[in-house]
Amino acid sequence: MGVVTLAVAAVAVPYVVVLDREVRQSFGELVWQVPTRVFARPLELRPGMPMSADALELELEAAAYRAAQDVTLPGTYRRSGDAFAIHTRSFIDSDGEWPEQRLEVGLGQGRLRSLAGRDGSPLQQALVDPARIATLHGQRQEERRLVRLDEVPVLLITGLQAWRIGISSTTAASIRWASCARRG
Repeated sequence: MGVVTLAVAAVAVPYVVVLDREVRQSFGELVWQVPTRVFARPLELRPGMPMSADALELELEAAAYRAAQDVTLPGTYRRSGDAFAIHTRSFIDSDGEWPEQRLEVGLGQGRLRSLAGRDGSPLQQALVDPARIATLHGQRQEERRLVRLDEVPVLLITGLQAWRIGISSTTAASIRWASCARRG
């Protein structure tokens, strides 16, 4: 039994050391940059265009608008049946800068019936800032998403915790060696 343990250790220890070196080198090469944000197109609102109240609410939620009773802050909206009060956020796109504005939108029969500014004057068009559809990080332009802890494999959590508190691969191999030798 001792010979088998020694043979396994002779193969496993160099493998773990090489693997540890590669992981440390890969993490060391990461260049943290300002993330690149990818946006959808701005939502264009025009009287007469096809739009249901549910579709408009879905578009607003996708653009991270919050439902609120008081629509005084940019990025908020209030829905009352087929009527919306929307306080847009300012944004910049290829056509230039769009200031925040307060809109009153009326919908009915699957169409945008009315579009007015804060003072009630009719508008021919308004734009709602676009939804962010991705955030890309680093040179490889990888998308990173937050996940709940219960969605992460237990082995990954354990490995990261061990790496974080400074257990090196050689220490881990020594612990395994001692554990096998005691059983042996």
